[in-house]
Amino acid sequence: MVTARSLALHALSSLERGRIDRLRDGLANKQLEPRDLAFAFDLAHGVLRRQRLLDHVLGGLAHRGLPKDPQLQMVLRLGAYQLLFVRGMPAHAAVHETVEMVRGNRGFANALLRGLSRAIASCAADPADPTRELSLAPELTLMLPAPLPADAVERLAIVHSLPDFFVERCREQLGEAGALQVVEAASATPGVFLRVAGDRDRSALQQELAASEVRTAPADSPRLLRWNGGNSPFATAAFRAGHFLVQDPTALAAAEAVPCQPG
Repeated sequence: MVTARSLALHALSSLERGRIDRLRDGLANKQLEPRDLAFAFDLAHGVLRRQRLLDHVLGGLAHRGLPKDPQLQMVLRLGAYQLLFVRGMPAHAAVHETVEMVRGNRGFANALLRGLSRAIASCAADPADPTRELSLAPELTLMLPAPLPADAVERLAIVHSLPDFFVERCREQLGEAGALQVVEAASATPGVFLRVAGDRDRSALQQELAASEVRTAPADSPRLLRWNGGNSPFATAAFRAGHFLVQDPTALAAAEAVPCQPG
């Protein structure tokens, strides 16, 4: 049976084998409900966005190192991502459903992910100990099984899953505070903005999407809605009819800054 987790695993495994197109095509599965498709999309892209940090955390729990099997590695990353970054996800559900996808060595996967769930504490992280405690939310902290490097550049690069050279370049050009803003933005989940097509009314589009259980909120631009959850907007009749398209606010602002008139 196809599930959101199995679909995300299939897409990520295809990408690992060099099939870049399969990440997009693999997530376009009509067997799943729109809400599950949205969850699969979040899982697949979240693992890619956080992979360096996930591997560091998992490596600290696996005393003999991460398994060589690429499929098992990807399953563990999916489980770790759910535990660390999917808010509201019950730990037992994340562990159980993820372990169910393991073909062999389920005991190892189960022990590793349960160990990770026990390392998450309901308290604020200690800012004086950034190598041992990682803030996941204001009142949620990961007690790192393996300490992060003392070197600030390498530590930020691991936490935000970025190359060391990129973080170093940001610090050189923007200073410590500016670099921190950039790397935090680089690892954050980007918002999905829907631009009303043509001269359509934004409120009417919002109501049309709400009827399909797509939650949106007005953005700063009167032509944009921000997708806040619920079903995927890309499985709606409004999308198929061309009533909106995806456009980032900065891209829209750049287009509107050009003094072009119709024709």
